[in-house]
Amino acid sequence: MSKTIQIGSENEKYPTETFAVPAITPIQLLDKYYPASGQPGHTSGTPRTVIDLVSLDVEGAELPVLRTWPFSDPRWCVQAFSIENNGWCHVSDSTLPEMRRILAQHSYRHAGGVFYDEVFLREPPCPGTHLARDASPAQLRAANQHAVRDDMRRNHSYGAGRH
Repeated sequence: MSKTIQIGSENEKYPTETFAVPAITPIQLLDKYYPASGQPGHTSGTPRTVIDLVSLDVEGAELPVLRTWPFSDPRWCVQAFSIENNGWCHVSDSTLPEMRRILAQHSYRHAGGVFYDEVFLREPPCPGTHLARDASPAQLRAANQHAVRDDMRRNHSYGAGRH
């Protein structure tokens, strides 16, 4: 992943500014916060391999993150993704077609949109689990916000997004 971020638009709808920020890859993030059993940082008796919801909001870098997501790594399985659709920073004014293409290759279906976010559900659900089929994107988003608050209380920090 690049450590340089460009704020603005490929089609010059908005002024462009480039600056350096710290960045890590998805696998570095998962290794740090969801380490497999026996690895440094792992504190419980069983590895956490199923992640209920990933909320991805990285101001225009959602597609590069999805392209490097470790979908085939057996240590992690994500039930649902809520991904910001940054139309303002892409020529096509929508990242949804590319999100659908990437995620469909890994067994995710588009369940709908919530404001600027697109929700994708894994089908079939991660092995050994189930996901409520009647959950709306709004219910998934509310569950994500609740989980984020719990994580913030546990970790006393939050740097993976703004939701």
